[in-house]
Amino acid sequence: MNIKAENYIIGFFKGIEVRYKWAFFGSLLCGLLAHLYQFTNKFFNYDELYHTPEGTGEGLALGRWGLFYVGKLVNHFFGNYSLPLVNGMLSLLFIALSACMVVKAFKLKGCLASAITGGLLA
Repeated sequence: MNIKAENYIIGFFKGIEVRYKWAFFGSLLCGLLAHLYQFTNKFFNYDELYHTPEGTGEGLALGRWGLFYVGKLVNHFFGNYSLPLVNGMLSLLFIALSACMVVKAFKLKGCLASAITGGLLA
């Protein structure tokens, strides 16, 4: 029995319907075209300039409870870094996956409609 990781990945990729592939890659492409400048350049905001050496910024005091807890978790495991490209690509990945879910929920059959749906979500 010859089971390799490459064969498993190729088999898994071939099992995905074409409309989901169009939605996924359409979302990634449109997201990169629309936001690549923001991912690759650095725009500093108040929280980053003031709190970078020791923390993530004001969280609970301003009602941003997610920033507080995620900031503590990331700071514990990785340190305090600002990575707009990593954060942006991770966000685009989740948007692309949600585009596939929208295509499935609306039962879209056409590849062009799936790609447009993914692009609009991005």
